[in-house]
Amino acid sequence: MHLDPLQLLQPALDGFLSKGYIDSKVPALTQMAAPVYALLVEAGRKQLETLLRAWPPEQQAEMACTIRALAERFLSDEFGKDLESSKIRTRAAAHEA
Repeated sequence: MHLDPLQLLQPALDGFLSKGYIDSKVPALTQMAAPVYALLVEAGRKQLETLLRAWPPEQQAEMACTIRALAERFLSDEFGKDLESSKIRTRAAAHEA
């Protein structure tokens, strides 16, 4: 079963449109949304820094690389397909147990 990413995002896009965060149903930030986005990015950065501080210094660079690769994977076109496949495998494994 293939889910259309735009269909999954449609409720959120409609909400952003009604609040003035995007100009149309094509996702693009407005000037009003830019400060909100900046706050979210900064909060995420600070949280990652906090998490990385818990790792030994020699492993911090490795963890940063792993986190970067994971973020790139989340943003890839294949992520939706991979996520759906993973959910199916997880459900199948749960039924086998």
